[in-house]
Amino acid sequence: MLALCWQLSNTSSDLVSKTLRHIKNAVSVLSPGELEDWLGRAFDLLDSSGLDAVASFLERSAAAELAAFKDSAVVRLEGVSARLEVYLKGLSGIDFRVSASAGLSGPGNCYTNGPTIFLPREINAFDAAEKNLLLYRLAAVHKWAQAAGGTLAPPLLFPLFADRQLALDLYNILESIRLDAFLERQVPGLFEKTRPLRTEFLSRRQLKLIPSGQTKKTVFVEGLFELYLAMGQDGAPYNVEIAGGAVKAWQKARRHESAAEGALALFELYRLVEGSCPGLYMPIDTSYIGVIRPDEVRHEQQKKALALRRRFEETVEEILDMPDFGPGAPAPAGRKRAIPFRPAEPGKTYLFIRGRLIELGPELLKELSAGERGENPFPGGVLVDGAAAGGRAVYRLSDLAEEDGNEQAAGQRGVKYDEWDYRRGGYRRNWCTLYEHDIDEGHEPFAEQTLKRYGGYVTALRNRFELFRQEPKLLRRQKDGDDIDIDAMVEALADTRAGMPPSEEDLFIRYERKERDIAALFLLDMSGSTKGWVNQAEKEALVLMCEALSALGDNYAIYGFSGMTRGRCDFYRIKGFDENYGPDVKKRISGIEPKDYTRMGPALRHSASILRRIEARTRLLIVLSDGKPEDYDAYKGEYGIEDTRRALIEAKEKGFHPFCITIDREARSYLPHMYGAANYIAIDDVKKLPDKIPEIYRRLTA
Repeated sequence: MLALCWQLSNTSSDLVSKTLRHIKNAVSVLSPGELEDWLGRAFDLLDSSGLDAVASFLERSAAAELAAFKDSAVVRLEGVSARLEVYLKGLSGIDFRVSASAGLSGPGNCYTNGPTIFLPREINAFDAAEKNLLLYRLAAVHKWAQAAGGTLAPPLLFPLFADRQLALDLYNILESIRLDAFLERQVPGLFEKTRPLRTEFLSRRQLKLIPSGQTKKTVFVEGLFELYLAMGQDGAPYNVEIAGGAVKAWQKARRHESAAEGALALFELYRLVEGSCPGLYMPIDTSYIGVIRPDEVRHEQQKKALALRRRFEETVEEILDMPDFGPGAPAPAGRKRAIPFRPAEPGKTYLFIRGRLIELGPELLKELSAGERGENPFPGGVLVDGAAAGGRAVYRLSDLAEEDGNEQAAGQRGVKYDEWDYRRGGYRRNWCTLYEHDIDEGHEPFAEQTLKRYGGYVTALRNRFELFRQEPKLLRRQKDGDDIDIDAMVEALADTRAGMPPSEEDLFIRYERKERDIAALFLLDMSGSTKGWVNQAEKEALVLMCEALSALGDNYAIYGFSGMTRGRCDFYRIKGFDENYGPDVKKRISGIEPKDYTRMGPALRHSASILRRIEARTRLLIVLSDGKPEDYDAYKGEYGIEDTRRALIEAKEKGFHPFCITIDREARSYLPHMYGAANYIAIDDVKKLPDKIPEIYRRLTA
């Protein structure tokens, strides 16, 4: 409450007094937990929509308007979005983002623009939280089905119709009928569970009295939608006069196999409705299937195409400025590696421009050719087949893109992350933007120099970790085993002496050899404060760690982070989980350099999203840092510590095990609060870091 008033006081002291009166009304109606939800909504509106939206929301503080926050069956997107993203990833293999849709809450306010699925902030359609959660899952899966099934493909189709909204609603229902078969195949369990929800939605609609002024157009669309909900069974439209046309449309839509068929059927059905159903169309409530927003889809497609074109044009310009090359030619000026010679292949399409032959992939060719009709998408160039290229050398865009560390400038779309504000007790939604880069490779043979410096120690380290891989696992409190479990025996004896039955009957220790199933993500602080000895020690520690883990066989990845302000959180790939430790990784370790600041929350959340995709029984998130989380803006002190702590809690809730290794001598004043007393270690001398990290990892995974 105080945090909200403090933020509003920067604008108007009069607004603060009004806000306090509204809060007083809310306190008299809501429980503490419900009040927290209500204030959280106010903060969300402040971040996303500004002061006017917050003022309007707070004014609606009468008991009847606050009743929505008292219903225990309400399910809020904040608590389920992460689970929905994991669920969608498992179904599709695609990283969809689930975000809150603007406007009113309710099951009708859900849509997708392709990469993002927008769902209402809360659902309170049923009197049981389980049903509302199920409705969230259904809404998310339905939007995924639209994206996967091609429903979003024709955003330019709808301006062709005189009544755009009528065409949109008809198409939405026709496609939902078609996608039923897709969902029944892909998620049969979920599809079966949602049958009762459809029945309940249908009964609610049929119980409503139809206004006498309802036009036949509206009645037809409503009838078709009711047939969809009833899946054609026991759900005849309430208006018998037009039931036949709706039933025929439903039957045809069931046989559609593609969105293209749905688009063709839309023209036919639209003509039928316009010709046989006079009057204006009043849009119906399409709760349960949500809406289609072609403008949002088109906007997202344009953004993607524009970013692709800009990147393409920049890369082509760079290629045109390069000298000719042939087999065995050295790296062009300013590049780190030579470009391999590749002759043109017959059957492949190439761009021939100013004497250079550039290979275009099918996706790039399709995107760049989707401009205005008659416009040459490649000014100054022509498309040619490889057979006509005469064995010329081919340039690939990827040859340059692999070395382009500044993806953000090339049009990369950042990933949005929430940030915890402890003062308000809630998240700032989509507050930070994180950009993932490949780190620039270093020129010095740093890994080789490190191995030479630590020669004998590296050999001993490899041998120790190879033995560690073969060590048996000690299992305590077993029914039988190799030795007596002293702790369990003492407890059982104490119970017996006290006249009670033994609390422990499993009194043995058993040694068991199990295959290691561990994945570890090392997150490296690359802030400016690591300059000098710290940076040197971190890089040496990583080299030794990689050598040890190569002997051990655990799956691991290494990333670094830095940035400046919430709008530019940088995340650097040094080694991915799918990469082996080899020359490329060694060069990236050599290229690690101090950058800017230490906004730790977004880096931790992004690391957790990477770990989430890795299958392992034990997943570790190990942070190497030299100080407190701090950024150029207000992200410092208690604010930065509390957001970092919240990100670590989120990681633990996902089943990950965070641990921090730090060389900050003041670490004991804040790390126990962030990580917990047993989940960090402070090293008092930076020069000890290379020796300590492998041993710390061995203990963590013992």
